[in-house]
Amino acid sequence: LSTEKRHKEPSTVRGEPQSDPRNVPSQAPVGALLSATLRLVSAELGAPVVPPSAETPPPAAVTQPPAAGRPVDCRRAKCIALTLDDGPSPQTARVLDDLARLKVPATFFVIGRQAAAHPQLLRRMVAEGHTIGNHSWSHPWFWKQSARKMRTELDRTDTTIRKITGVEPKYFRPPYGNVNRPVEQAARSRGLAIVDWSVDPQDWKSRNTAAVTAKVVGTARPGAIILGHDLYPSTRKALPGIVQRLRAKGYVFVSLDELLGRTRPGRVYRQC
Repeated sequence: LSTEKRHKEPSTVRGEPQSDPRNVPSQAPVGALLSATLRLVSAELGAPVVPPSAETPPPAAVTQPPAAGRPVDCRRAKCIALTLDDGPSPQTARVLDDLARLKVPATFFVIGRQAAAHPQLLRRMVAEGHTIGNHSWSHPWFWKQSARKMRTELDRTDTTIRKITGVEPKYFRPPYGNVNRPVEQAARSRGLAIVDWSVDPQDWKSRNTAAVTAKVVGTARPGAIILGHDLYPSTRKALPGIVQRLRAKGYVFVSLDELLGRTRPGRVYRQC
């Protein structure tokens, strides 16, 4: 109780004189002595204190909810991972709001020049438990680039992410999902595992919320990696419905780290 409360309240419990435990005979039962003491404390604090009673049942045990971030065993659970490409953009903030409300971790494969333009969104991603992956600096057709150009695209993006967040990326998603031997070698040289996807709603093509939702929910399987693009309004609107419907089917949304476990640089991962 605050000091102000103590000064405003009367020194006795209304309608009842206070007992001084010093006036209780020494042979009085322990319960009576304890009761008197509690009454005195009550008066000094300005609020009644109810003494314990043998007839009063103990309070019911409170069941604590699972701790946030508790690891999930994907060998038993129906794990699935959400990934979002081509951001960040100002609209990514709305996606982060929804993910926070739904308690869903995601991996954002960011374009380097977009990341440089929206550093506050990258810092928010990390602060809220999401993963940031490398999606190249300028989103070119990666497999058409020279080995030197590939490395430059990867390095500029990695450096930008690291400077903004302090986090070293470990995943790379080539633009358009184009993977060949030189792409694998470029990723391996930078210590990056390549992450493609197994569920593609083609949201860039349909731009339709209902169609995106139906495609993801209909093709999802345990261990799947979902592809999406947070720059499309239709995809942003679809995310809450996708999460709710997949959870109703028993799926658990996890990070790529939880889904894939230990990964190897240069190796391609499309699902668990």
